[in-house]
Amino acid sequence: VNQRASTVQLDGSSVTDWHMVVKIMQERGKEMYGDVKHLYNKEADSVVVVKAVTYLVDGTTKEVESKAIHDLTPAFLSNAAIYSNVMQKVINFPALAPGVTIELKLRTFHKAAEEGEEHYTWGTDLFQGNDPIGFKEIALTVHPSANLRYTFQNEGVDYSKSEADGMVTHNWTTTNSTQVISEPSMPSMTRIAPRLIYTDATSWDQVGKWLAGQFYPH
Repeated sequence: VNQRASTVQLDGSSVTDWHMVVKIMQERGKEMYGDVKHLYNKEADSVVVVKAVTYLVDGTTKEVESKAIHDLTPAFLSNAAIYSNVMQKVINFPALAPGVTIELKLRTFHKAAEEGEEHYTWGTDLFQGNDPIGFKEIALTVHPSANLRYTFQNEGVDYSKSEADGMVTHNWTTTNSTQVISEPSMPSMTRIAPRLIYTDATSWDQVGKWLAGQFYPH
C-alpha cells in the first residue's frame, strides 16, 4: 500500500500525509526497506513521523525508536552547496526478516509562500516499480481557482474528482500493479510504468522564469 494525500491552500501552504505498508518477502526486501528515506526542503518543510512500526510474524510489534530516526544531508548532495536546504528524513526499521510487515506514516507541513513570491503546485509519480503494489493512491485537494491540469504517460491509472467544503479533490489510483523486472540496458522506468504529471503552471516560459529566479542569485 502506498498512499499520498495533499491539501494545498491558495497561499501555497500545504499538508501532505504519506502512508506506506510493505510486506517483506525475501532478503532483498530487508536491504530496500531497512532504511526508508524521505527528501524534504528544510527551509519550507517540517516532517513528522506519525507512525513507524514493524509487525513481526508472531503478531507482536516493534516501534521505531526516536534514536533510529535521523535528519541527514543526502550523500549525493554533500558537495553541492546550492542544495544545502535539501535534507533527508531516514527511518531505520528494526527486526526486518522475510514475513514481517512495516508501516510508515509521515506528515509534511509546507509553509506559505512569502508575500509577492510566486508559487505553483506540481508533481509527478510512478504507479509501478520494482516491487508489486497492491494499491497506490495519489489524492490532491486544491482550490477550484488553481486550474490544475494533469496528464498520463503510459496507461493503467484510474481518475476521479470530487468537491467538498469549497475545495476540489483529484484522486488517482491503481490496484495490483505487477512488478517490473529490471533488465540490462532497459529503458527508464518513466517509459514503462504508468506515470502521472500534474501542474497549475500555465506555460514552460512561466516555469523557466520561476526556476531562473531560484538559481541566478547563487
